[in-house]
Amino acid sequence: MMTPPPRAGPNPDGEACKGGHKAKPRAVDTSEGAAERTGPALDTAADAYLTATAEQQIRSSFNFARQSAVAGIARRLTRDLSVSGSYQIQRVRLFDENISQGDQLDIDRLFPQVRLSSFSTSLIRDTRDLTDATAGKLKKVVDDYAKTYA
Repeated sequence: MMTPPPRAGPNPDGEACKGGHKAKPRAVDTSEGAAERTGPALDTAADAYLTATAEQQIRSSFNFARQSAVAGIARRLTRDLSVSGSYQIQRVRLFDENISQGDQLDIDRLFPQVRLSSFSTSLIRDTRDLTDATAGKLKKVVDDYAKTYA
């Protein structure tokens, strides 16, 4: 498992802003993830993958933690045509909230505190030439379905 370094918002080192005052970090993001590509799935020509992610961010008016897991499968049907499908489950939790009334709707929309379950399917036609970047086309059809649970 690889852990990226924490990232901070504007002026993470307290650099001077306009007016000469020092700014404090506004956001710190830490996340961890793991991915596994399993290769041929169930003795078929399809490839399968599993991904798990956990992240936590510290904001000036609230903090949040998000966990998600994804399982997917992909298969090349012909040289030009591929299909794939995936399932994702995700949960977000807000804490240490100090949110103004005017911002509450935006925060609730961007960080819904529900379990989100989603399916995604895609059909991809790729006629691009690896040796000539100007030859060929890439076309995708993607369909998503999501459901929330309290």
